[in-house]
Amino acid sequence: MVRKLSITEWLALANISIYVILAIIGGSILTLNLNVAVYIAQYNRFIFERGYVWELFTALFVHFDPAHLIGNMIFLLLFSYRAEDFFNWRRVLLIYVSSGLIGNLLGLIFGPEFLSAGASGAIFGLLGALIYPLKKESPRTLKGMIFIGLIFLIFSGMNYNVDHISHWVGFIVGVVLGRHFTKMPGKKEQPIPKTIKLEYA
Repeated sequence: MVRKLSITEWLALANISIYVILAIIGGSILTLNLNVAVYIAQYNRFIFERGYVWELFTALFVHFDPAHLIGNMIFLLLFSYRAEDFFNWRRVLLIYVSSGLIGNLLGLIFGPEFLSAGASGAIFGLLGALIYPLKKESPRTLKGMIFIGLIFLIFSGMNYNVDHISHWVGFIVGVVLGRHFTKMPGKKEQPIPKTIKLEYA
């Protein structure tokens, strides 16, 4: 029997697949071709002048180089798998997309020459969504997640060309959504049991 992919695995697969496709189109696996990036990453000039508003969304799955991709995917797996313990796949996806989109919208204030890509704002949203449920269930685990989040913040800030606004905005949006979803009674889908007893009829 083929195991179904979780939302976390689908998100990671989407990010990796898009990087490979863009590497083939751009002719390099080591860095994203800027002539390709302006059509799929968040290039404010094209959004303002040509109405390419979809870039606010597609930029959530675009990365500039392998280090950018690998670093983000490590933290995506860490935070998103944990988020699946508290939220169903629709809510995990909503947290990811909403956190990233709102962060990207605020990125419009940087002017027309601003070019941004990456899942880090959305990933910070997943971390933020864990704050409220982990505070109730396991404060010790929450401390560990915050520590990992600080490592992610340092890692993602090593490049001087970093959109820190999207990181913090994504985190705040995640906190708000996580608190809202946690306080909604009876809405969480039951997870599939780790072990299932098979009976043949």
